[in-house]
Amino acid sequence: MEQALQDIKAARQAIWDKEPAEIKNLPAKKAARNQAASTVLYATTKLNTLITFLNHMRAMALKGGLDLETMKAVTAPYLTFHASVFGNFYRFADTAQVVRRAEEGLRDVKTLSEYATLIGELAIYLNRVDYWVDLKIPWAKFGEIFEENI
Repeated sequence: MEQALQDIKAARQAIWDKEPAEIKNLPAKKAARNQAASTVLYATTKLNTLITFLNHMRAMALKGGLDLETMKAVTAPYLTFHASVFGNFYRFADTAQVVRRAEEGLRDVKTLSEYATLIGELAIYLNRVDYWVDLKIPWAKFGEIFEENI
């Protein structure tokens, strides 16, 4: 678990101040009607779905009184699913690898505290990925166009 934790921290540090290439390339992934807007919006939605889940599970672990093996059994397939979506649909190979690394590290977790630490680090990493995705969204222009069309 300790090595997975260090790997996730290193991945986070690598993207903290510099936009990852996979985010720079995200707009090249065209969706319906040959546009990238829905790809970018769905990427942030998918990231936020996983981040919310992880933060909830971390809070539950910190609260205690839960069965660690059940927590791990619920979390592992959710991580596997999201790693596949990130890697395949959004072409986030690095992000998918970090999520898979967390899933691998989860196998070695022995306490709820360790679980909370690992899941918390993954959530921080994913929040930073989402930060970079969010910068791709022209929110001001989106807001203007939205207001014109409602």
